[in-house]
Formats: sequence, C-alpha cells, structure tokens
Amino acid sequence: MPQSLLLLALWSVTGTAVAQSGCGPPEVRVWRNNEPVPRGGAPFARLVRVGVSPGPGCPTGVTYRFTEAEVTPFRYGRPLTPTKRVRQSTSNLGEIGQYVQPGDRIHVVIPYDKLVVVAADGKQTPYARPTGGTDEAQGISFDWMLVKP
Repeated sequence: MPQSLLLLALWSVTGTAVAQSGCGPPEVRVWRNNEPVPRGGAPFARLVRVGVSPGPGCPTGVTYRFTEAEVTPFRYGRPLTPTKRVRQSTSNLGEIGQYVQPGDRIHVVIPYDKLVVVAADGKQTPYARPTGGTDEAQGISFDWMLVKP
C-alpha cells in the first residue's frame, strides 16, 4: 500500500500521465459514414471523425483526446497536398477529395504533444511520450488506404 501512495504522489507532482504496464499505446481511429475505416481500406469520404481509443490491455475507463491531428494524402509515398491540421474530432476533408484516387493513402498522425489523457473526473493530463523511441516516432498514427467505392 505505501508503494501505491508513493506512485500516486509522484504522478500528481509530475503532471503528466505515464503508460501503465501492460497497457499498449493509444490507437488512432477514423470513421466514415459512422463506420470505422478498416485496416484494409475504404473509399474516400468527405466527412470523417477522428478519435483515439485505448490500446490493448488498458483498463476500462481510460479515455484520450487530441488537440490537433495531421492529415496528409499520399500517392507513391509523396504528399499530394500540404498537411491539413484538424482540431476537432469531426472534420471535412473535401479539399483533399479533389486530389485523391483509389490506391492513395491518407495518413493521420496525432503527435504525442497533442494527445491528452482524460481522467474519470474530466481532468486532462498530457500524454507522456514513450522513452527509447526514434525521432520518427513522433506520435500515434492511422494509415487509410483508399479503395474503389
């Protein structure tokens, strides 16, 4: 019991949330037409919803929010348009739609510094960036392969 009190005290002083052991990193989810975009891909949709779900092994009740997501369409590994910054869960990707076609990918990234953990009482705490990663691991992401309708 004293160890748990010490951990609680340390957590409250740091002001950042740390990953729990056995709890995987949060995952970006994208919905189109009120259905999740499967890993295998889906046709383009102008209106999408972006969210963050707890990773595997996380206790129930853990929730996350983002303050900004980066959305970039790619063809053959090259960006088609400048990155769109999304600050709300529901977003209109209409301006991207005129450039994309089946076979392209839409890459959605939520940088670690734009991710927060939401406590049961609603208090938001910055998500602690995992240690030991490379500079390329700047956040969590979802890769949406566009397929024919």
